[in-house]
Amino acid sequence: MDVAVTALRFLLVGAPVHAGGLVAVMALANELVLGAAPPERAGSAAAVLESGQELCGALGMAILDSIGAAVYSRDMAEALPAGVPDAGVVRESPGGATAMAARLRPVRRTPC
Repeated sequence: MDVAVTALRFLLVGAPVHAGGLVAVMALANELVLGAAPPERAGSAAAVLESGQELCGALGMAILDSIGAAVYSRDMAEALPAGVPDAGVVRESPGGATAMAARLRPVRRTPC
């Protein structure tokens, strides 16, 4: 089985499971925090809780994206054959690799 197909299947099964677990945990955390706040301060508690969730979500995405970019650059530096024009652009991002591939001469494939 192709690695890309296996990875896609893993993602399509894992993402809903992860989301379901996250929703359950966040619902319990919200209930715990808002239940502990006095009724007259519930609005402030909800605002602080929401701000914290947004901040942590943004920081988590930034950290994971930084790690992903570092791994991509490292792996491309090792896998890129010698003589590829503008290799730095290819190592920078998948978008750069796609743009570079579009500029390369197409390879003619013969039917089997």
